Amino acid sequence: MDLPEPNLRTLIFISHATPQQNAMTLWLSSRLTLAGYSVWNDVERLDGGDPFWADIQRAIRSDTAKYLLLASRLSATRNGVLRELTEADNVASKLGDRSFVIPLRVDDIPWDEMPIQANQSNGIDFSKDWGVGLGRLLATLEKDGIPKKSGPTEIEKICSLYTRAAAKVRSEPSSALVNALRIRSLPDEVVYSFATLASETDLREQKRQIEVACEQYGRLLVSFANTDALRASAPAELGLEHRHTLTREEFFAGGAATGPQMIPRDARNRLTSIVRQAIEGHFTSMGLKRFSVGTWYVPVNWLDKKKATYQRQDGKAAYRALTGKAKNYTWHFGFSLKVFLGDATVRLVPQVLFSPDGGEPYSDQKQLRRRHCKLWWNDTWRDRLQALVSELFSGTGGLANVSSGGGSSIVLEGELLRAAIPVSYSEDDAYLPDEDDEFDDDSIGEGSADV
Repeated sequence: MDLPEPNLRTLIFISHATPQQNAMTLWLSSRLTLAGYSVWNDVERLDGGDPFWADIQRAIRSDTAKYLLLASRLSATRNGVLRELTEADNVASKLGDRSFVIPLRVDDIPWDEMPIQANQSNGIDFSKDWGVGLGRLLATLEKDGIPKKSGPTEIEKICSLYTRAAAKVRSEPSSALVNALRIRSLPDEVVYSFATLASETDLREQKRQIEVACEQYGRLLVSFANTDALRASAPAELGLEHRHTLTREEFFAGGAATGPQMIPRDARNRLTSIVRQAIEGHFTSMGLKRFSVGTWYVPVNWLDKKKATYQRQDGKAAYRALTGKAKNYTWHFGFSLKVFLGDATVRLVPQVLFSPDGGEPYSDQKQLRRRHCKLWWNDTWRDRLQALVSELFSGTGGLANVSSGGGSSIVLEGELLRAAIPVSYSEDDAYLPDEDDEFDDDSIGEGSADV
């Protein structure tokens, strides 16, 4: 059988051990297709009832320009993979192309344990980082002149990012911000106040009017605040009276011998809710708006200066806009709040909300977020969250006291947590796509390297 000349071959054939490697195969196929190549894999190309081996043999013999072997401990022992590889090796010999077969190592199989037909000299390691491996594979295909269906694509730029990033990782330690605040301390005592004039149902209804952070337990209200402070904030018809005061440790344990008994998990959940309510009370006092349960956003004109200031790691002052225009919409920076008493942190998950005119945000945000936030990379989210936290907690970087009622307070660290990392990289080497001025946020500061 005469074989087509190499320059008439356009197919990239991916050989893998199904079904264990289907995910890897589909991932690689999609990236190569985006890069402009024609790809063959049996996950997508073979339908039920098709003549399986005949199609594979025809594709390898007549159309394949490069045969990619997903080499693993599993595939090295699979008869089907070895049969395909033998066919590819025969084609390589007839074409005189020693690099026709390209082994891609996808697990910890040693190179010398791969099938003998897999030439190790042109193998590419995918086992540690698929992105870096893809970048090297694309460079190999480009060097060997494998035909494409179209010109350069965005995927090649992204792959170059992976390759450059791997080369720029340094062994020097560094640190990174975490979207969380540390809870430094909680009040030492938990107070039970009893509703003498209200039923459990009535108390549940009236509790919504109480501004002090508290949780209901039957006809009791649980709070860090003393009963006098709770009574001053509650409707008079509840007739609140003091019943019990427990240490925080007693409350976490499920109660004291003389007080109400509670499952420890329920006790922790109630205290978590009280801490969250107190922090949300601070947000309300600072002028933030609630969008939904646990989600808050910055209203237009929240700050007189219109931009939030913060201090960068190098000590320089910088600022970021927290609201702005996105074509015909107004965007509002926001976050969802989660409290974790187990590791004593308050997590702030950044979000963006959109409104028609700077007022009430739309109820459905999904499509707008996908459309307008695709160019917000990590540094954008990080800087805006850091700026918002700085404004919420006075920007001192020290300790912030959040009132929990009656003179009690929850103490938070007033800046985002910073995690130690054993390696580092240069932000100057990072790749970012070209922006199309999608957001008119006016966030660039004069004389500041922040932007």
